[in-house]
Amino acid sequence: MDRKTLAKDDFRGFVVNLMQQYPVSGVVQKGKHHVYADLESPDQLCPDSTYLRTILPPKKYCFPQREELLRFSTADDVTTRDALEVCVRVVIGLHPCDLHALQMLETSLGSDRPDDHWVRRRASLAIIGIDCLPDEHCFCGSMRTNLPPQNGYDLFLTDIGESYVVEVGTERGAELLDNAPGLRAATDHELGQVLAFRDKKVRSFQLELTTQPENLPLALTSFRNSPVWEEQASKCLACGSCNVTCATCYCFDVLDRMDLSLKEGVRERQWDGCLLPDFAKVAHGGNFRSKGVARYRHRFYRKFEYLPVRYGKVFCCGCGRCSVNCVPDIANPVKVLNKVIDGAVNGRRTS
Repeated sequence: MDRKTLAKDDFRGFVVNLMQQYPVSGVVQKGKHHVYADLESPDQLCPDSTYLRTILPPKKYCFPQREELLRFSTADDVTTRDALEVCVRVVIGLHPCDLHALQMLETSLGSDRPDDHWVRRRASLAIIGIDCLPDEHCFCGSMRTNLPPQNGYDLFLTDIGESYVVEVGTERGAELLDNAPGLRAATDHELGQVLAFRDKKVRSFQLELTTQPENLPLALTSFRNSPVWEEQASKCLACGSCNVTCATCYCFDVLDRMDLSLKEGVRERQWDGCLLPDFAKVAHGGNFRSKGVARYRHRFYRKFEYLPVRYGKVFCCGCGRCSVNCVPDIANPVKVLNKVIDGAVNGRRTS
């Protein structure tokens, strides 16, 4: 892997060059929060490692909150046409957890039965990641997503003070650097600073899972009736905030909208969430998970048992968005799973 050094004073010029060639999005400040947004100026960008997380994850660039799947006409014969148009877009500022989240979604949406819209959007995305330090909500260390994944980015930055060490992950990443001012090869000392940064990160986690993530699918088969689910679910507001801010959730609803002539229409999909009361409701009015405890428990089992059994990995990146956005503070997987597992170990009733 090629590693370069780019001074922070030159980083602005690098972004300017990118904006002259591509649409560029990045992490910008919005009040007290941070969001991914289209850049109008490089000065909007928050590229350093001090911001913790964005409100919504970067999956929105490959899997938007609402998108047109196709347009159709019923005037004569029924005809359809794909509504998707894509172009190369650069996104700056993804942390390692979000990079891993995109790989998890690639496993589910881009491999088995590929979602064409996901595949085309993801292929058009040029990703520039940056390393970070955790806060009290982060648990990417327990999910093993604290380091950037292989093949998960085009460029990856580590803040070493006055400069960034830039890891080049793809040929497209190398092309993005072609016109970067002041770029040079990273020294051994600078590479040592990268290792020191990552070591500091490992020592900074305040949350830790009491078992290894690969043990969770088997462990959870025994804990379905743990009293913890009822205790926690009784506080749930069923607002769906944990779902819609999650970096790895990919459930959606599909609906058709007809125009007033009833001759043309649009098929759309939009994000949905398993904590919402109507998520499992079917046409005749029945609801497979009408009780809050069933919906609450399902969220954890989907990420830590169902999908891991199917794909061989847990579907949580440890970003902490669910925890930050949960008013009753019952969404953090590490806290909940530790309660379930530790309760069973200490003799609490689980069946």
